[in-house]
Amino acid sequence: MTAQAVALTLVLGVALAMLFAGAATALVSANIVKRIAGVMIALVGAMLCLAALGAGAQTLVAAVAIALAYCAIGAALLVRVQEAYGEAETPEANKADFAEEPREPRS
Repeated sequence: MTAQAVALTLVLGVALAMLFAGAATALVSANIVKRIAGVMIALVGAMLCLAALGAGAQTLVAAVAIALAYCAIGAALLVRVQEAYGEAETPEANKADFAEEPREPRS
């Protein structure tokens, strides 16, 4: 293998590790901030994969725009949840939602 092939393999390995680590963080975390950060890490890993595989500049710009839009929407939702429930933890917000809902009648 040439040095360029080894470097490409290393970059792809790091990018895939970032992608999977970010996705796992987003799935496992109960904190909304950590979920947003996990998705952002996964998106950066995906963009690194695209760059390493030789994607065009337009594709990379679109990927960055999608990542920034996701970050903005996630931050807005985080502020809304924080204002409504006073917590950034998902289980507490779910408990508050279930407590406010009326019980369904049983037949």
